[in-house]
Formats: sequence, structure tokens, C-alpha cells
Amino acid sequence: MKLRESIHKAAQIVWYRQKLANVTRKKEKVFGKLGRTYYELLKKNDENPLTHPAISSCIHQIILFNEQIGKLQEELDELDRAFPALKKPARLKGEK
Repeated sequence: MKLRESIHKAAQIVWYRQKLANVTRKKEKVFGKLGRTYYELLKKNDENPLTHPAISSCIHQIILFNEQIGKLQEELDELDRAFPALKKPARLKGEK
């Protein structure tokens, strides 16, 4: 493999990892919003907070993020299989 191709593939892998981290972070924020909204609705004695539009919206966003994460992970796995030398090394026990 030429050096140029290796650099391009490494850049692709980095991009997919960054995109995956960003989508995961957005999903975590929506989970937080979901929890806060649910708690607020419970405090207001809403009879069934799960049917509230804000809760439905959060759940829908989480589903979309999960689909996006799945696609990104598939692409990243495919690149990792095609170029194992560029694969991110596994962390050692106790390493953060």
C-alpha cells in the first residue's frame, strides 16, 4: 500500500472515531434531557409522563442516534478489518 493511501485511510479512521464520539456525546445529552423531563413531569403529577411529546421526542432522537452509531461502527469495523495496522490498540487493564 502506498504511503498516500495509508494516510488517507488513517484519516478516514480518525474521522469515523471522532464522528462516533460526537454522536455518542449527543445521545448522552438527550438521555440527560429525557431524565430531567421525566422527573419534572413526575413532580407536576402528570398522569402518564411517557406519553408526553417531549419524552416521545427524546426517545425518537435516541433511536436515531442509535441507528447512526450502528452505521458509523460498521464503517469503522470495516476499515479496521481492511487495515489492521491502523487499528486502535486495546487498552491495558487499569489504563484510562
